[in-house]
Amino acid sequence: MRKHGKRRTRWVADPLAWQNTIAMQHGMTRDQLDDLGKAIHTGILRMRNGLGIEDDFWTFAAMANVSLILCERDVGPEYIDVVYTLQDALMEIKARHERTGKWGFSGSEMQAINRGAELHEQQIANVPRAECRDALFEARRRAAQGHILERVPA
Repeated sequence: MRKHGKRRTRWVADPLAWQNTIAMQHGMTRDQLDDLGKAIHTGILRMRNGLGIEDDFWTFAAMANVSLILCERDVGPEYIDVVYTLQDALMEIKARHERTGKWGFSGSEMQAINRGAELHEQQIANVPRAECRDALFEARRRAAQGHILERVPA
């Protein structure tokens, strides 16, 4: 006779874990790159047309932070000045928003964001998914410490 008590649940390993591990060593698919690019390019269009929202700004900030971390990790380190210019443009956009209450950018800021988006797209297209994920986690870690749009040593 079986005792009525605590049932033991059996732990089952993910049978596809090995496939996921291998997939993380490959680059992103075209669809994944397109999905990531849509948020950035939609934000650029909205900001250019004077219809920008706060989420657009934070999308650009995340893009800048991930690109900075990838540059620090030798993924296009020669383009780190592009990221610094992008960060400066984002700080100007934020300051203007605090003064006027509107999200938008000037011509030089738009150029900086376009160049930053181009760099970001090239970086994430040329590294494994795991490296992109790790760069995003590092950006989140730095943000949790209050280092948003700052040039912080790794």
